[in-house]
Amino acid sequence: INDVVKTRRDMLGLTRAELAGVDIAESTIWRIESKKQSVSHKVAKKLFERLNLYPSCINMGIVTDNKDTLHLYEELI
Repeated sequence: INDVVKTRRDMLGLTRAELAGVDIAESTIWRIESKKQSVSHKVAKKLFERLNLYPSCINMGIVTDNKDTLHLYEELI
């Protein structure tokens, strides 16, 4: 999840503060991206929503908002 959050945030041109919003500390985003903190399911869900990623991406490690790509990946595994 750590790499997915960083990659997608960079893809969208968001700062850590913009991704964090009012309910997640900016330092939490930094720790997640730096692999210094694990991510709870609740925080992961919020981040994936803000990053426009489907919740099913959480366990896949895929950085896409394209449903066709997700379906193809699911068929392959």
